[in-house]
Amino acid sequence: MRWILPAALLFVLVLLAGSANAHAFAPFQPSFDLLSVTPATTGAHGSVVHKYAVPQTDHAFGSVKYTLPAGWDVIGVQQGTDEPVVGTGTLRVDVGPPVYPSCDGIQEVYPLTVVDTGPEVGAETEWSVQGYPFEQFIYAVKGNVSTGQIIEGVTFSPTGPTVCSPISFDLTFQGESTNNPSTPEDEAGRFVLTNPATAGAYTWQIQFKSAPLGDPQVHTVNRCDQLGIGGATVVDTDADGIAQTCDNCPSTPNNNQRDFDSDGMGDVCDGDVDGDGVLNGSDQCALTPLGQPVDANGCSQAQVDVDLDGICDPGKSSTLCTGSDNCPTTYNPSQANVVHPATTPGDACEDPDGDFWVDNQDNCPSAYNPFQEDGDLDGIGNICEVPACSADPDCDNDNVSDGPADPDSGGPIVAGPDNCLQVPNTNQLNGDADSLGNACDNCPTVTNQDQLNIDGDSFGDACDAGDFDIDGFSDRVEYAAGTDRGAKCPTGPSHNAWPADTNNNSFSDTGDIGYVTANFGRAVPPAPARANIAPDPPVPNPFVDTGDVGTMTARFGLHC
Repeated sequence: MRWILPAALLFVLVLLAGSANAHAFAPFQPSFDLLSVTPATTGAHGSVVHKYAVPQTDHAFGSVKYTLPAGWDVIGVQQGTDEPVVGTGTLRVDVGPPVYPSCDGIQEVYPLTVVDTGPEVGAETEWSVQGYPFEQFIYAVKGNVSTGQIIEGVTFSPTGPTVCSPISFDLTFQGESTNNPSTPEDEAGRFVLTNPATAGAYTWQIQFKSAPLGDPQVHTVNRCDQLGIGGATVVDTDADGIAQTCDNCPSTPNNNQRDFDSDGMGDVCDGDVDGDGVLNGSDQCALTPLGQPVDANGCSQAQVDVDLDGICDPGKSSTLCTGSDNCPTTYNPSQANVVHPATTPGDACEDPDGDFWVDNQDNCPSAYNPFQEDGDLDGIGNICEVPACSADPDCDNDNVSDGPADPDSGGPIVAGPDNCLQVPNTNQLNGDADSLGNACDNCPTVTNQDQLNIDGDSFGDACDAGDFDIDGFSDRVEYAAGTDRGAKCPTGPSHNAWPADTNNNSFSDTGDIGYVTANFGRAVPPAPARANIAPDPPVPNPFVDTGDVGTMTARFGLHC
């Protein structure tokens, strides 16, 4: 069952509308279909029925702009305060955070009412599209009957909740107004649209921009369709509902008009759908991201080398990579396999002891030690350390047994185990939850069993306020978030480097904001630590909150 956050929260969060799945290279594939005009006689006041939509996983609409053909007139009708109804419709859309926990593919249905709110500066009048509870869509009506009038406005804006596709608008612009029952005046029966005075097939054009409009990768797409007036016939050879002069595949039905490479030829009749220069029949990688270099088989590097380390995925061959990757989803250009050379996986992804530390990060790669205990900080885990004084039960002579108990049961060595094997600390003080005492812990008040210290100073990464990779996030924030303290930008899709870039595409976009907002209000864990990037220093028992959302949105559009 879906739930709704308190309404006040909607005003606290600043969220960007847009599909979480859309990215810089994703196509924007809106459709537009003029369905009818009634009556269709010359000079009549016809109601125009039309629909526009985007398919699953596409961008949301940022704005729409209708350009009506010359001869079609839109008349401002608001005379008092009535705001007469000039249109109706239905919006179907999947709404995500913070209204609902996530984009779940379930479309909500919102009945729409279009009312005329009266003249505005620079516009003949404005139409307010009401019925979507999170914002109104304001359309400005401009221009004149001789040059063609324009109806344009912003749809899903950055101040609304996350909007997920598919989205569809079914709209009717009325020829005559009807009364607004919520107001006292009666402005029903006023003219809104006037058909051209001459019979013919008339082309309505519409321009779409993707949301959010401020995205540097915003997409712009133009569509059109025709209506017949005065008995004129609209030619539609393939009977797909799109007029011949507007159809990007005039002989093959394609009402959606999808055109992945934006070359003006619809996908259903395009011999090279992704525009990479390799014909569909020879293209081994369909829908290559736009603008990416490809090999002779029509494949981009990411399609044959997922981790972008220059080594081809197993079973793939290309001029864009070489060999066969022994860790195909982990960036490892060296292909090192020296820890366990008898097995196939490389050191960057092999974990035979099952402790979740791969060989090239495990301080004891052949023995299970998930906490990576290393009492003397020499890089060799305690469990496989060759003791410097194996015959001595108290190596550092602090009277605390290195082992689990007092060897002679009579002292003077007290029961252990010693929490600093090679640093004397009779008091055995330990200010955090790891197994290392304060005397040998590089973060004595922050739990960090691994003792990682990328810059080699006196502070472990878990408590270091410095920013080794100069990416705007301290080492301690990156340690808590689980990102690479030594890399400012990701080197591949599986390389977590910059906390503001959760999808590892090197810039902060709507997908990253959606990742944080999808976890809003959740404790960490179970919410992923990477969604909690604001507190510095990190706090115990954190929650994903408005600070994390603000930290992410403040970096929107920035490259690492």
